[in-house]
Amino acid sequence: MLKDLLFAWRDKSLLNTMYDEFKQMLKNDEWMFSKVSALLLHGEEEPDLHKDLFACDILVNKTERRIRKQIVEHLTIRPKADISACLVLMSVVKDAERIGDYCKNLYDVWRLYGGTLKPGEFSNILIEMQKEILDTFGKVVKAFAEEDETLGHEVVENELRYGKRLDDAVVMLANSAISTKAAVCYTLACRHLKRISAHLGNIASSVIMPVHKIDYFDEKWH
Repeated sequence: MLKDLLFAWRDKSLLNTMYDEFKQMLKNDEWMFSKVSALLLHGEEEPDLHKDLFACDILVNKTERRIRKQIVEHLTIRPKADISACLVLMSVVKDAERIGDYCKNLYDVWRLYGGTLKPGEFSNILIEMQKEILDTFGKVVKAFAEEDETLGHEVVENELRYGKRLDDAVVMLANSAISTKAAVCYTLACRHLKRISAHLGNIASSVIMPVHKIDYFDEKWH
């Protein structure tokens, strides 16, 4: 479990540094998600958002590469130490990096649609999911930082529920009479939100699952 692994890290400055860098990755992801989802769903456009969004994603990518490089160097120097902890971190940084990519994908949906999604049944579903997922970012950081297994379980269970809600929305879209362009954009938004939620669930699963089952938490719930 992550709780035991993090306990082993506390007196090791390099691992602490990598851990803090990972938390900053999540905070950068949260910023990206909050800005692009507000643009897509509420029309809250900010000056230079395109430039700032892509700059933040580059920062997330560079942080992932730096952490992975540090992990390799750490295990080269101490090949028998901290292996499980490093494997956990190697896994979750990839999830954090992918979240940044899906935030950019949401921005692409805004450009494809030509502006903010119009109010209605489907946009209401997306707004509901936006609020839930935005709240999940804070829960994931807290669960990871405090080794909170109860909160980790909550995030994972919510992720499964959000995924089902978004899948149902896609089925509704397939059977709706809205325009092709709108249906494509709404479907892409649903899928991108689902993947962001899933990657947050993967990170939370590291708190409650052994290393070899991280990312496969859903099999336990079926």
